[in-house]
Amino acid sequence: SGRRAGLCRAGSLVATAAAFLSKEAGLATPFLLAAHETFSRGGDPSLARRTRLARLAPHVALVPLYFVARRLALGSMAPLTRWNLSPGGTLLALLARVGDDARRLLFPFGFSAFVPFHPPASPFAPRVLCGAAAVAVAAWSAWRLVRARSPLATPLAWLVLPLVPTLYLPGLGEVVTADRYLSLSSVGFALLAAFALDAAALRAPAFAGRLA
Repeated sequence: SGRRAGLCRAGSLVATAAAFLSKEAGLATPFLLAAHETFSRGGDPSLARRTRLARLAPHVALVPLYFVARRLALGSMAPLTRWNLSPGGTLLALLARVGDDARRLLFPFGFSAFVPFHPPASPFAPRVLCGAAAVAVAAWSAWRLVRARSPLATPLAWLVLPLVPTLYLPGLGEVVTADRYLSLSSVGFALLAAFALDAAALRAPAFAGRLA
């Protein structure tokens, strides 16, 4: 009914606002919804583009409101700025952060509530190279999946987008990297891994038998 739909939309807005206030990764929520509306249900003829935009607009409008509220509450966007890096040093630090996150997703062990972060000294550091490779693979995959309007674009969005707000190094203070930053990204990683295993099982029945 119209009333029920209105209550659901209001509830989803409240949930989005709560996500914004929980952690930086919550800022990805409107864009995860956009990926879901565009790719997961893109084949539904009842969901015209105007309908999608009408659903998403209130959620996206919360993003600038969040930044205004943060500015008013904290006095600046990054009150805990610690890292004074050059542009090149910032790029290396970002790639190292991505490399660290990729390692934790692929090899989920040795978790800790606080993970010290040391900016890399060389562009050839393994963390930097791993981060550069992860960025290249994610960009290439996004290009292919978006062009094909594949449903796999949705779990890829879950993997990548929640990490973007956590890469704003000046706003993170002492905690530049932490396991909790991967809470939403791990959902996308798990979905992609499940799709990959399912595809492998379909191509190799013997492999499917081992999984069973």
